[in-house]
Amino acid sequence: MLTPDVSWYWYVDEQRNCLSIALSETLHFATPYQVKQLIDIPRRPCPITLEQMAFFHELHQAILSVNVSYSDAEILQMLLNAMAAMFFHKHVAQKNWLYHEAEEPVQGDVFGLISTDHGQTTCLIFAVEGGSAKAITLDSLHLTDDKSIDTFSLIRVSTHRLSPVSTQVSLRQLRRA
Repeated sequence: MLTPDVSWYWYVDEQRNCLSIALSETLHFATPYQVKQLIDIPRRPCPITLEQMAFFHELHQAILSVNVSYSDAEILQMLLNAMAAMFFHKHVAQKNWLYHEAEEPVQGDVFGLISTDHGQTTCLIFAVEGGSAKAITLDSLHLTDDKSIDTFSLIRVSTHRLSPVSTQVSLRQLRRA
């Protein structure tokens, strides 16, 4: 799997109007985050920082520490989106009322499940601050009859709204449920 190095850089893809990262001269990754969602918009190519590299490696190790059945490419996609959300996305408010309370809340987990009356999805949790978790959704999720959130949406939610994901169950199986 690719690992960050000093040649990686962030930039705004003008055609897609989103934050992107160049991993090499020929390999570029477009995040789902539109310019209007960003706080630190790179006006010119912005090299990846040591703090961002450390975040990438720590989250990667956390993901590898659980028994998941994602490919290297899927894990890389999660890591790049989490890194973009952590360092460039505007603050999002908690919206606890949208999600069911968990019977058994997460405690130090890297993956969690959120559920609504209309379904559930797995989230990659990448920051916890005093009972509030920042996470990205790994699939789209219907919140109401007419409102949904997309795959890789950044959410902020109380940890008591996130249920643990059994490491004995494939996350891919949960996403299809």
